[in-house]
Amino acid sequence: MTVTQGKFITIEGGEGAGKSSNIAFIRQFLEQRKLQVVFTR
Repeated sequence: MTVTQGKFITIEGGEGAGKSSNIAFIRQFLEQRKLQVVFTR
């Protein structure tokens, strides 16, 4: 079994700053490149 190290991305900002929009874009971007995405909130 091969273990690879992942990346941990955090998005921060105040209300109305576009966090949800950016999260959706990043998630779609990574999934289109066949990368495994774990989304928590």
